[in-house]
Amino acid sequence: MRLARTSSRSIRNEINTGLAFPKYFPDVRLAKDAQGATDWGTVQKGFFRAAGVGGSITGMGAARAVIDDPLKDRKAAESELVREGVWEWFTSALLTRLTPDAIVVLMHTRWHPDDLAGRVLAKLEEDEHSELGGLKWKHLNLPALAEENDPLGREIGEPLWPKRYGLKRLLGMKAANEYDFEALYQQRPRKRGGQVFSDSPVRYEVADRNGARIIISADTASSQRKTADYTAFTVLAGQGSGANARADILEVRHARMDLVQLGVTAKDLQATYGAALLLEETAQSLPIIQYLTTLGIQVRGVRPFGDKFTRAQPLAAAWNSGRVRVPLGAPWVAPFLSELASFTGTTADTHDDQVDAAAYGWNELVAVSEPAPTATGARMAMQAAINAARRK
Repeated sequence: MRLARTSSRSIRNEINTGLAFPKYFPDVRLAKDAQGATDWGTVQKGFFRAAGVGGSITGMGAARAVIDDPLKDRKAAESELVREGVWEWFTSALLTRLTPDAIVVLMHTRWHPDDLAGRVLAKLEEDEHSELGGLKWKHLNLPALAEENDPLGREIGEPLWPKRYGLKRLLGMKAANEYDFEALYQQRPRKRGGQVFSDSPVRYEVADRNGARIIISADTASSQRKTADYTAFTVLAGQGSGANARADILEVRHARMDLVQLGVTAKDLQATYGAALLLEETAQSLPIIQYLTTLGIQVRGVRPFGDKFTRAQPLAAAWNSGRVRVPLGAPWVAPFLSELASFTGTTADTHDDQVDAAAYGWNELVAVSEPAPTATGARMAMQAAINAARRK
């Protein structure tokens, strides 16, 4: 309701004291007896009411109705109860107030496939116009990055408003959080609980390690109890950064480990690949990081962002477009693919440790263009240079 009141005041004040509106509509003025914050009229007998979703609009007819952002944020959009409430208000309150010649404009941030715009589009696809007040609808979608059959005639990938959001900035936002980018900028929201990762992976026979950045990442649990979560380690050989990043998964280790076994595994992987271990840094994981450090293992803590579903979205987008590959024949591939295929990002997931570990590694790759050398990596590079010089 606050947004509706603020918008109403802005429009009312523009009519009354603005510069643009009086210039083009000099005869339109506010009625002296109707200048409220949410209800005001004009001397031409026009009347305006602003209301939030669920607010009172009964007893009034509407020749023009503008619905702007009926769902205030992602939390509201992911609530089925809230979405049902918006739909009920739209069909039982707003549509029943329209005059025969009414025009409705619906625009909002796409947070969920089943949001108000999504339901309207689904009804139109099913040819159920009667449930939409018998109105004729036109769908205008202007994504931030142009796609096929762009209504403005843009080339694929061309930005919508380059002076405000240039291509480099848009690609950076996409790389940082593809899940939100697809919803907010491309009008293509995804639903939690659906399949996130394609079950048709791209495979390799020989990993592309030429100039690759090696990233070891982990999602840890320090207990061997049967009910405990697993610990997962993933090793990526990554190339590039941002939207151009790609990676081959070299190895995945996944098991219930106690603290000692975790240390042994981490030490072995670091000795094999010469890279620091990337580990989520939280209050719960700090003792693990401190323990691994006492073993001489180089650990770099990273602060988690969002939940597991949100963190997995950049990896899922790269996976689904073939920019993340897995090897042929490795024994760990089948259980890894099984977890990815069943991952939904909801509490229904039995295990998501491998997904989370791989997501941390991928997000590290796309976020940093040039890797910071690790102590182990620097020693290996120095020794390789010395050996090469000796061979000469």
